[in-house]
Formats: sequence, structure tokens, C-alpha cells
Amino acid sequence: MPKTIVSRWEWRIFGKDFASAESAIKKYPLGNIKKSEEFYILSRLKNDNIKIREDVVEVKVLQAINEHGLEQWSPAARQRLPISAASLPELFKHIGSIPINLRQNHYTRNQLLQELTQYSKLLKVVKVKKHRNIYVINQCIVEIAEVGFAGIPFKSICVEFTDPEIVLRTVRELGLEQQRNVNYVKALKTLFEPVRSTLYAAIVSQ
Repeated sequence: MPKTIVSRWEWRIFGKDFASAESAIKKYPLGNIKKSEEFYILSRLKNDNIKIREDVVEVKVLQAINEHGLEQWSPAARQRLPISAASLPELFKHIGSIPINLRQNHYTRNQLLQELTQYSKLLKVVKVKKHRNIYVINQCIVEIAEVGFAGIPFKSICVEFTDPEIVLRTVRELGLEQQRNVNYVKALKTLFEPVRSTLYAAIVSQ
């Protein structure tokens, strides 16, 4: 039986210090701790969330943004590495259908990343390290994360669930409704593309 695709509404912020919100979250029991090293594939042609984690290529696409700025993301593809060349067109459509000249039948993680970054200046790969403390509040998955973007440290807080009203209520209860909702792709592109926008200043000043 095919696995059910579940779209989630997300609210995520990045910065240097969220002491008040962290204190409010930590009143709830800690559910899980996860550490990971991931590789995000950024394209100037598209804004899909493409990453490699534990030798699995995962793709999420933005489906909607509601009137409160919540973002609905849906899983679009998941492929375990090594990946066959025949499976790569599914990935390429999420980076803008860049016609990469494939020279092998299968690709490991390092081979795929090298192929992508050598081909085009339209692509960039960023290593992201995450240490996530995960809680459940009002049915929402709430995480406090310490992240490193190519060695640049940040704090991040995320609230996500299938029901946007419950996500928004939880965001408000944690006192985060005045913060800018910034997804991983937007944050990474702001930091690593040539022009650092005002969003970069907002992230680093938190």
C-alpha cells in the first residue's frame, strides 16, 4: 500500500537568541533529540526544499501560504542513495530542469553533489548540521534546534502540524507571532547567494 502523503503547515524562525520562547517550550516534556548532518541543494531557478539526510534524497514543495504567513509544505520525492541515473529526472525538475550531462549509471551522495555543483553556478550545496530538541504542544511538533549553516551557528524554533489554526494558536502561545516566518531554503539562500538582503540582517540580529 502506498504511503500516505501528509502536508504540514509550518512556522519557523532563525536567530541567535530566543530565550523567552525556549523557556515556554521547555515547560513541556522533551519528546526526542535528533542530530543530523544534511546537505541542502539550492537552485536559483526554484525554491523547493531539497536535501540529503542519511543517504536519502528528500524533496518538499511549498503548496500554499495562508493569510497569517503560515506555509504548507508537502513531501514530493524520496530516493535512497546510491541513486540511478534513470531516477534523476524526478530530482532535476525540482531544481529547475537543469540539463545535467550524466556520466554514470548510479550516483553516491558525494558523486551526485559533485556532479550538481560542477555543472552549474545556478546550484549551491550547503552542509547543515542540526541538533534538535523535539516537543509536542497542542498536537504540534515543536522543535528547538541548534543549526550550523556551513559552520555559521544559529538557533531555530519550528512549529508544525496539519491544522493551520492549531499551529497559529501555538505560535501565539509561545509569543512568536511577531517573528518573521522563514523556511530553510529562504534562510540558506539569503546567507549564501551573492546579495545579502535585509532578511539576512533580521536573522543575525535576533
